[in-house]
Amino acid sequence: MDKISWCFFIFLMVEVSLGTEFETDFAPELTTEFTTESATENPSIEGLLESPEATIGNNTEQSNEMFNVYLVQKHDGSRELCFPLNFTDSFSTLADQYMVKNNLPVNNKPNHLRSKRTTSAFRKLLKLKRKIDLSASDLESLSKQELISRINKLEANVRQLRSIIKKRQLDPDSSEKSGKVHKSREFDFTRYSKRHIALKFLYLGWDYQGYVVQEDTNNTIEDHVFQALLRTKLIEDRSSSNYHRCGRTDKGVSAFSQVISIDVRSKLKSGLGVSSLDEKCVDDSEIKDDEPQEIDYCGILNKVLPDEIRCLSWAPVRADFSARFDCKGRCYYYYFPASNLKIDKMKEAAQYLLGTHDFTNFCKKDTSRKEINNIRTIQKVDIFSFNQVKETADSSYSIYIAQIAASGFLWHQIRCIMTILFLVGEGKEDPDIVKKLLDVNNVTSKPQYMLASELPLVLFNTDWNPDDIGEWHYSSTLILDLIKHLQGLWTRQMIKCSMIRSMIEDIKHSLDIEVNCQHNILNSETCTKSHKPILERPRCGGENSQD
Repeated sequence: MDKISWCFFIFLMVEVSLGTEFETDFAPELTTEFTTESATENPSIEGLLESPEATIGNNTEQSNEMFNVYLVQKHDGSRELCFPLNFTDSFSTLADQYMVKNNLPVNNKPNHLRSKRTTSAFRKLLKLKRKIDLSASDLESLSKQELISRINKLEANVRQLRSIIKKRQLDPDSSEKSGKVHKSREFDFTRYSKRHIALKFLYLGWDYQGYVVQEDTNNTIEDHVFQALLRTKLIEDRSSSNYHRCGRTDKGVSAFSQVISIDVRSKLKSGLGVSSLDEKCVDDSEIKDDEPQEIDYCGILNKVLPDEIRCLSWAPVRADFSARFDCKGRCYYYYFPASNLKIDKMKEAAQYLLGTHDFTNFCKKDTSRKEINNIRTIQKVDIFSFNQVKETADSSYSIYIAQIAASGFLWHQIRCIMTILFLVGEGKEDPDIVKKLLDVNNVTSKPQYMLASELPLVLFNTDWNPDDIGEWHYSSTLILDLIKHLQGLWTRQMIKCSMIRSMIEDIKHSLDIEVNCQHNILNSETCTKSHKPILERPRCGGENSQD
């Protein structure tokens, strides 16, 4: 793409971000404006090639303003797609050149399906074109530095507009569609009490960019949770919701027991965690002292959450409870196939992790923090079969779970641990490699090695003081619906697994050797041509570091 097309591409992205709708597609030719009657009078036009090429316009009760678009041959040999003079001002636009480069097709929609906004959209486009005055000759005359400066300005506009669009997407009351704004009735939060509660979620994080909200994407678990909370009017906004989360799972990581604490609206006047901003604002028709049932928080959230995210239960908590700071322990599971791994060796190596250690060599360094304490206490570690029974046939396909529990974890700590355990299971490292890496006096900086896959990692359980969370509330109907929902997800995945397994069984007889490499996809270290011992590798942050 040449520099003219590139500049206009940035310009077009700004216009699209503003919401301009291009309902009419164009023929892959340059455009100008003219009237059919003046075609023969214009010396630059040889004649009509096709009539009409397309029809665009504004077909409403108030206006029957329709325009034919013609493809013409000019005397200089060029071909142009032309509009009537009364449609826009008569000059070519950079949009036409962009369409030539990208071969955009003609829109063949019938007249009655044309957008009402087509005319205004193009007028807006042309107005913006005049404002920045980017003709072909102008761009050709600009220096490289001037072009870079212009592109930087347009990209800054794009970033600003993306932020505006994201805010609109997070606003459940935003209902601007097809140019019409529908005003929704204002929800009066002052009619309700507030209640500080804990909510427990499960989610399959494979297709999400992690749990925590990010600036460059809204495809995170936290984004969807807050969209659901706002849409169901359980909270007024995030800033006033007194929100805390138990864990920060990374991209692709799942959770069976993610807990958040938050202030939500309540139907009750009194009770654990209940507070009212102004008793005079409480509507007695909505809130009753003897109300036996609180709002069905999980039920209404599950109706608007994506299929992979579900609310399991809720619990009333004291006003100063924090899901982050009051959590006593977190337990992670890492699922993996037996494959050709030596499970006993992996179990032996894992036992070195128990207790309090400096895990500098088992985590990714967080460069955003100056002072980091890498000392953590592993409370429990185990490796066991998912089915808890010893399989005799096809044992390489049986699933094992590595269980690691602690009060807290470092960044990528479990994935680093699993990389080393996989190398032990493959026989490439001895079990005592774990003990050696935990000795930071001898191994002062982390050797370079790759992370195990995030796909099998799950925040399986979280521990709480009974005085903080006494009893989780859920209904049998909720659990029944949840089981049915998860069984549906399981069926889809299991059918895919069974089909792949059938393919393997069908073709493996062509070989005389047994192939058991099921775990390779989880450990990038396995795919290297030759293994270099961990302790002989360059160190992160060292003189021979490759980072």
